[in-house]
Amino acid sequence: MVGKKIYKKMIYIKNTITKEVEQLSSIPLSYYGSEKETFINENGIKCQRSKLKDEYIILTESDVEVQEIILEEAKETKKEEFKKIRDLELEKDSSFRAIELEMLGFNDFIEKEEVEFLFPINNKSSALLDPYKLLEDIKQNDDENYYVAFSCDIKEVSSLREGFVKIDKSLAKNIYAHLKIRAFQLVQLYKSKKQEIYNCKTLEELNNISFLGENEF
Repeated sequence: MVGKKIYKKMIYIKNTITKEVEQLSSIPLSYYGSEKETFINENGIKCQRSKLKDEYIILTESDVEVQEIILEEAKETKKEEFKKIRDLELEKDSSFRAIELEMLGFNDFIEKEEVEFLFPINNKSSALLDPYKLLEDIKQNDDENYYVAFSCDIKEVSSLREGFVKIDKSLAKNIYAHLKIRAFQLVQLYKSKKQEIYNCKTLEELNNISFLGENEF
């Protein structure tokens, strides 16, 4: 059984001389002076400890300086989160429509009805399976009637089934254009969202920003 991860609360120390604020997991011994101070621990017991030097003060999360640090950290986290979403969207399979092919024998097919199929963007386990290379090969073939019997997942009402579809030059161009536009839009959306994040003045504003929202790719 994996134990629950425990996050240690950070301590924020301000140097009143330099105005620098540090985020620490523990206070360095060099920050303490020779004087002692009395405090009540979490069990209600009176204890003594070394007192911080006069130039150091401990800030709370309600202090403006700490709020600024927390906001900047949250912004960086949000940007990384959106970057991951963008990259996942860029590799997400896209749906297109094409004529289904029924295989009669090796390299022998007959055309059936039009179906909706998934084009696997991230199928790059081999150079021969690179989806962009496949589209380029079809587009650049000199034979106007050239097509590829493409093995793929075909969409049913509530499931997928394996099959073949006909990707000719016209469809290859349409798929390629769609993927280029989608990639451009996702990259531009990410840039726009980064600017929104940068402009945020509060955590509430930041939390209200979503990457995709009503957008679909």
